[in-house]
Amino acid sequence: MQCIEALLISRGLIEANKKVRSSLRLFHLEGLKNFVSTELNRAQSRKLSTIIALLSGSSVVCLDESTTGMDPASRRQVWRVLHEAKAGRSIIFITIFLEEADFLSDRILFLNEGEILIAGSSMFLRKTLGSRGAT
Repeated sequence: MQCIEALLISRGLIEANKKVRSSLRLFHLEGLKNFVSTELNRAQSRKLSTIIALLSGSSVVCLDESTTGMDPASRRQVWRVLHEAKAGRSIIFITIFLEEADFLSDRILFLNEGEILIAGSSMFLRKTLGSRGAT
């Protein structure tokens, strides 16, 4: 994935190839190293976007439904990577999967038409909403 290599080289990271190979392996994309990003399917494209976001070196990463369209095993693999990557940074993500929010988040917000309905930890939401919401 040349776009990842270009990002890392532009950031002055000399060992770009090593980081690219490692990231592609983590996301099970190593067989697609020489593909053009427009040739990737939706799930592969989301994985690529996640890799780029994580390798950017930013202390704040924003992801919008990064696991939508993935099979359950791929989704959980991305969750594991994001869980490990959140050390020392803030990851803000939008998801339709409550299980994903529960696994990855320190704080969860429920929004409706741009307004915060409720916010808190997973435990707080369980206590507050009970069987009506968070499980």
